[in-house]
Amino acid sequence: MRYLIFGTGAIGGYFGGRLLQHKTHQQVDFIARGKQLSAIKSNGLALKSINGNTLLSTINVSEKINDNIQYDVIFIAVKSYQLKQAVAEIIRACGKKTVVIPLLNGIDIDNKLIAYGLTSKQIVNGFANIICNVNDYGIIEHIGGDPHITLGVKKGLHNQQAINRLTPIIENVAQDLKRAQVNVSIKDDISDAVWAKYLFVSPWAAISSLVEQPLSQIRSNPQCYLLLQQLLDEYVLIAKADGVTVAPRLLENIKKGLEHLPPESTTSMQNDVEQGRATEFDTLVASAFHLSEKHKLSSPILTWCYSCLAVKVNAGYNNYK
Repeated sequence: MRYLIFGTGAIGGYFGGRLLQHKTHQQVDFIARGKQLSAIKSNGLALKSINGNTLLSTINVSEKINDNIQYDVIFIAVKSYQLKQAVAEIIRACGKKTVVIPLLNGIDIDNKLIAYGLTSKQIVNGFANIICNVNDYGIIEHIGGDPHITLGVKKGLHNQQAINRLTPIIENVAQDLKRAQVNVSIKDDISDAVWAKYLFVSPWAAISSLVEQPLSQIRSNPQCYLLLQQLLDEYVLIAKADGVTVAPRLLENIKKGLEHLPPESTTSMQNDVEQGRATEFDTLVASAFHLSEKHKLSSPILTWCYSCLAVKVNAGYNNYK
């Protein structure tokens, strides 16, 4: 199969890099921009990982998609605010059998993909679990978490005909990822799993973006850590109101996960806030806030986080309704 990794940041760089490192029959191409592109072209793509370092000196990376190539699988690994432009470019590389797999945070990424021009039969839902960042241009640093990708179809999005077509493709992609030393889960209905990832990352992203400190500092302050756990509880109530099944064990696992992550762990939204870049505020905070309003829930901590972060990232109260 021929893969395209659209977005060679932390997520795309790590998982795409592992696919390239352990490739057998497959071709892996990358899209990168700016200084990241220049660094990779000059020095290769470096993975610094608790699972082993590697330097990929031979890598097919470019700024634009080659219109003469139609890919079998396209991984989208950009931020949510970059998704619309990404789809506009990706459509040109989609053939009749191309499958697009988003590795973004968010609970409605598939709906956005369709709104931007893809069809449900082209989409395999997915998300990644890993703690990694761009240490420097061309260098991806993996500091925690077993690299894991979850793939699956979604009830209400895929009909049986689409499921029958996508299932063998999902299985083939999973095998390639496993050969690349990536753990993979396949879900018959990925909806609850998408929400589980959202519940893990979003409350932490909100608090970390406000205090601009690594997880160790949040955990070491009892009041701040309690605030994070209470915010998580509010997100869980929102999920349940939206029809999601949230088992007590899931909530326990999320809290244990936050307790055991490396002390230097940060969220990508926090990093963007600190660097003055665009953020995923709309996806991780505003979407939850407006769902809370929709279901007429009392979410005081989320409301406070939303209001403060809207000012901090200059988003404005009404921008994300």
